Amino acid sequence: MMLPFEVAAGCDVVALRRKYPYMSMMGGIDKMEIAKGKEATDRELQRIEPLLFETGYFPALDHLIPPEISYEDYTYFVNRLHDMIFQ
Repeated sequence: MMLPFEVAAGCDVVALRRKYPYMSMMGGIDKMEIAKGKEATDRELQRIEPLLFETGYFPALDHLIPPEISYEDYTYFVNRLHDMIFQ
């Protein structure tokens, strides 16, 4: 398994998953996009949506939660991700 797949370093979990279909992956959701609010969060989650139901992908922020992410934005992110997975 590889993690955290830092987006700012050029890691694209969607592209890498296509190249390495059997590698387990965790992360790849850009934490700085979550800090920009609901619309940016929705765009970021749509970007990784193709992986949500693939075995071996664990959706998570690409690193620890930075102070730039408000509690409101983080809870929105968690709830949206939950809704996408458990529609």
